[in-house]
Amino acid sequence: MGYKPSKYNYYLNSEDGKRFIVYNTRTGAVLTGSNDEFNLLDFLENNGKYQENKYFYSMISAGIIVEERIDEMDLIKTRQNCIEDFKITLTILPTMRCNFVCPYCYVTDSGFNRITATMNTNILRGILKYIENICKNKKIKTCEIIWFGGEPLLEVGKIEFFMKGLFILANKYEFLTTSTIVTNGYLLEQKIFIRLYNVGVRIFQITLDGSEKNHDRYRKLPNGKGTFRKIFNNLVNISRNNLESEVLISIRANFLENNVDDMYDLVDIYADYFKNDRRFSISFRPIVNITGSVKNAVEIKNEARNIEQSLNEKLLQNGIEVEGDSRMFSRLPEPIKSWCGAGEFQNYIINYDGKIYLCDAYIGNADESVGYLTNGGEIVTNKKCLEKWTRTVFEENNSTCLLCKRFPICAGGCKKEFMEVGRHICHWDDSCIYESLYRIIESD
Repeated sequence: MGYKPSKYNYYLNSEDGKRFIVYNTRTGAVLTGSNDEFNLLDFLENNGKYQENKYFYSMISAGIIVEERIDEMDLIKTRQNCIEDFKITLTILPTMRCNFVCPYCYVTDSGFNRITATMNTNILRGILKYIENICKNKKIKTCEIIWFGGEPLLEVGKIEFFMKGLFILANKYEFLTTSTIVTNGYLLEQKIFIRLYNVGVRIFQITLDGSEKNHDRYRKLPNGKGTFRKIFNNLVNISRNNLESEVLISIRANFLENNVDDMYDLVDIYADYFKNDRRFSISFRPIVNITGSVKNAVEIKNEARNIEQSLNEKLLQNGIEVEGDSRMFSRLPEPIKSWCGAGEFQNYIINYDGKIYLCDAYIGNADESVGYLTNGGEIVTNKKCLEKWTRTVFEENNSTCLLCKRFPICAGGCKKEFMEVGRHICHWDDSCIYESLYRIIESD
């Protein structure tokens, strides 16, 4: 049986020439080895004579060499076309109102704070009926609920109402549930935290924009008052309770180019209070506006990766475990089926009015709604809009993406960016990947 090198390999040698590293974007595998045992380039091109070498079968299992008869694009298509119909993922927005006026948030920009309407119980019942309708027709293993907004804690009673109904369905149809809430944390006092915990909300994502001075510059109440001290006290109080470790408190720190120094201060504050509480984690994510040329977009992301890397190194110096990189800003990302939930089966965003979206950036834009939910739990789709959002690179027959070595790790990239810019935006270039490989091999 003959073998050939994969089309999706990146490789380089260490500076002293003694070691090699190879990364495959189709499998996500990264292998390192010694050049004393064989020449990597010769191995890839003439692997038949190396079948007794200890690396041979590792290279096969990693997808770095593949059987000659295999078309790797067929393998990628099979993975990306695989439908995981045993899972339901719903992001629910009980309100679009928010108690903050953050200048970079779409809620503030769009004037959603002026919308006083909230999700009524008929829509919540409709969502529960939607879940039950699916369960009646096939076996569901997991149902993931994400509470979003606006500020979802403004409607904590409706969250409780829904979660109690979901618990009944989970027992009846024997599926697992996970529930996450994305909140600014201002209202997350101990009594509210306990109420949410008691109805099954276990993952809490809270945003801090650096230490107090910088955070209060961006994340204010409508009266201009800062919010850091109240949020931080809420987090400290949560850390003092004795609830089980199944609770996860994920602090998300948003950085801009001009507030990176303040993020270093936040690491020190976090280490003082939460370093030894395994329920807590912290991650840093850039706020970027990715427009213009492909070259500029890649440069912006590369710079964001460098900043994020330096912040993660600061965490490690403080003995704090680093969360996984975000997909857009990770240096050596894993292969994916689709860029985000917009390309996944039974993954919907349900707004307070029952309208359904596939991308949270377009919530409230009726032209980008892919349908609506009836009180009977049926989704009535806007076929034209749905087709626009679910059309794949394969259907477009986009040769630029399909011939790219990075295609398995981006699948054509962000659909929102594509619709706004009119082309697929690259999230990595070769220099970024080679830089990451160099860092790995030199630190190995």
